[in-house]
Amino acid sequence: MREKWTNRFDFLFVTVGSAVGLGNMWRFPYLCYQNGGGAFLIPYLVTLLVVALPQLILQVSLGQYTSLSPVKAWGMVPTMKGIGYAATVYAVLCNVTYSTVLAWTLRYLYASMSPVLPWMTCTNSWNTLGCFVPDNNQSTSKSLYVNASGTNSTRNTSEIASSVAEFWTRGVLGLSEGLTDIGRFQTPLVVCLTITWTLIFLAMLKGANWTSKVTYVTSTLPIFILVAVLVRGVTLDGSYEGIIHFLKPNMTKLSQPQVWKDALLQNLYSLSIGSGSMMTMGSFNSYHHNFLRDAIALSVVNSCASFVAGFAVFSTLGFMAKQQNTTVDLVAESGPGLVFTVYPQALSMMPGSQFWSVAFFLMLFLLGLDSLFVIIEAVSTVIIDQFPAVFDKQLKKIFMRFCLCCFYFFAALITVTQVKVSRSKAQNLFKVMRSIHAVNYMCIYALGWNVLHSSH
Repeated sequence: MREKWTNRFDFLFVTVGSAVGLGNMWRFPYLCYQNGGGAFLIPYLVTLLVVALPQLILQVSLGQYTSLSPVKAWGMVPTMKGIGYAATVYAVLCNVTYSTVLAWTLRYLYASMSPVLPWMTCTNSWNTLGCFVPDNNQSTSKSLYVNASGTNSTRNTSEIASSVAEFWTRGVLGLSEGLTDIGRFQTPLVVCLTITWTLIFLAMLKGANWTSKVTYVTSTLPIFILVAVLVRGVTLDGSYEGIIHFLKPNMTKLSQPQVWKDALLQNLYSLSIGSGSMMTMGSFNSYHHNFLRDAIALSVVNSCASFVAGFAVFSTLGFMAKQQNTTVDLVAESGPGLVFTVYPQALSMMPGSQFWSVAFFLMLFLLGLDSLFVIIEAVSTVIIDQFPAVFDKQLKKIFMRFCLCCFYFFAALITVTQVKVSRSKAQNLFKVMRSIHAVNYMCIYALGWNVLHSSH
């Protein structure tokens, strides 16, 4: 007997926690800026309404109707049962890389609690002789660096690196020369990875209903912090220029297919369409639950969170650009580079930098954590549905979830070594998104084929 949500809002909070994640913070703002500013909202909203929202409704309704996880649900079209397996494999791959990103975030959160932000000094053990502390004039600071011994010198700019970049590449990642040099485990990251998977196990200890109560906190608290970061950002000197760069429309970009592809991928990935998690969460709904209302509400909340994140990020980048007498174009970046190098430097320039740094990385950690809760729960539900006779007791299910978290922990250990290739692959998390296309196209084909043949 499939357990059901105990509250009508459980499904909405769980799915909001899954959808509003790291992609809203580090990918959408840069995509919008890069693909035509305000003009990007046109392909974003069109692909949301025409493709993403209908597929979200389709997958949630299928899960709610069958009360089964993806692998079992697609048993209604036996030749297409591989869709469920493909979605599960996709979720497994995401879990490993996503947990690594959370470990990086937790490492920065801990560092933010220091009396002096460690990425704004050159006196740490990981700093080189070419380390310089960025000041209010970026061009000047690159010709003058302060090394670990505290002496000033000049050096060719190709031989120096900012303290922010060195904290990321040497202090946190400790990158080696390449694949043949795995190096050692980064002990702080191993500890952070252990904490991450411990929290995930505790959050999903007793199944979906237990997880839903956790997401009441982890899905709402980051949004409040994001609003606070936005309010602080728009009050900074230079924030207006950053927001203008974010929103200034370039309508010529709409003729480029890549812009529409980026908009579609962002919607599909952010709404977790194709990973099997939405179908699994829908399977815990009661048969007559109003999933259409929740799907629309989820899409609205997710899009609004992306827009707010864009304002928060680019208002801060505008402030940073003005402090350094440069342009937003030169400081804007996407992906891990934005949240682990550019944004920490911008935070360090604010009054009360430690407070805002803790708030920012706590927000990032919670955004990623509840997204991971849902994907892991989807994978564990697939296992339980495949072997119902084995996992017929609650204690057995808890043990299975423990083993699953241990498996992911050990699988992710290679990503917290010093090997450079593994780190590069983990940073390209969004390349995995391309498999979403195949999964979703096959979903539509399989359902259409089933409806067509059942009508004859």
